[in-house]
Amino acid sequence: MGTGSRILNIIEFSKKYKDEFTKIITNENYKQTELKQRMNQEKLREFIKRDQNFDSICEKFYEDKVMGILSEQRFLKHSAKFEDEQLELRKKIKHLKEIVVQEKANEMNSNNFLKLTKKYENMTKLNFEILHEFIDKIIVHHREIINETRYQKIEVYYRFIGKIETPDAEKFDTLTTKEIFGKQGGYFGNENAKKDF
Repeated sequence: MGTGSRILNIIEFSKKYKDEFTKIITNENYKQTELKQRMNQEKLREFIKRDQNFDSICEKFYEDKVMGILSEQRFLKHSAKFEDEQLELRKKIKHLKEIVVQEKANEMNSNNFLKLTKKYENMTKLNFEILHEFIDKIIVHHREIINETRYQKIEVYYRFIGKIETPDAEKFDTLTTKEIFGKQGGYFGNENAKKDF
């Protein structure tokens, strides 16, 4: 399905099946955001711990210098190296803290996406302006050849909701829950979701 067809399908699906659409995007975005936040928070804790260790290391080098174990020249060389590394680490910590705060602020907003789809609910043809409003970014992966067939993965990230896949709006009424969600009950694309759909 091409990018234009995907957008038309999402608009159609969100109009016809608003509740199901909200469940899908809430679940998909929650998984992505949670994973990203967990990774960034882990990295942040690691950087903060390393920053705290720098002070202990510098104290140890100073003690070695005072006791005559380390020469003045070597002490100055290592001190400058540690200062540079700690300065760089503190920049990374500051940047990661900003990212973590931004991720919390930019949590999924299905209502804004639904408002956007409502704005174009009678649209029959896509143009650049509409594509620009709906798409945040597109990632095009390298082309692969498998069994003499060419494949190229394309990921579309939509504004407000990120990367999601929805069932075909035209076929949704005729599909069973298992065909739509890949299992009995639950949310689309999530095997760990509740089974009370």
